[in-house]
Amino acid sequence: MAMMSITTITPNSLVSFFGSAANLNDIDFITEYPNNTLPYPLSCATAAIGTESISVTEIPVSVIENQDGTQTTITGNRTLSVKMRLGIHVPKSLGGETCHTVYKRLLDVLLGSDSFVVDTSGCGRTRFVRDTDSLYLPAWFVVNSDIV
Repeated sequence: MAMMSITTITPNSLVSFFGSAANLNDIDFITEYPNNTLPYPLSCATAAIGTESISVTEIPVSVIENQDGTQTTITGNRTLSVKMRLGIHVPKSLGGETCHTVYKRLLDVLLGSDSFVVDTSGCGRTRFVRDTDSLYLPAWFVVNSDIV
């Protein structure tokens, strides 16, 4: 697993990361709402990025019994787990398939990166959003990393 600090994975760092990928220059990246609002009508695919949850788990390596009968746990690595939300919005005219194509492209960039190690990922169902006249796909991914 990659070693990283808890501040490495933030919505802003992912906006910068995706924004610097040359093969994603047709997609706008913003941090999640309410800080940013979508333009109306949408002119291109937009991914809104937010944090769902952050947790740290300490993994015990072993438990030893002391001479006095008490037990001591020798701990091993601590694991940082960050679940990020992706709100993928596309103009209705591009169709629902485009939502899934954008999701796949974002995941491909993450999986090909040395900066982020994706543990799991998934997406929900595409739906129509009347306020923006767009299609919306909720998606997420979890990054796990050893921390020191």
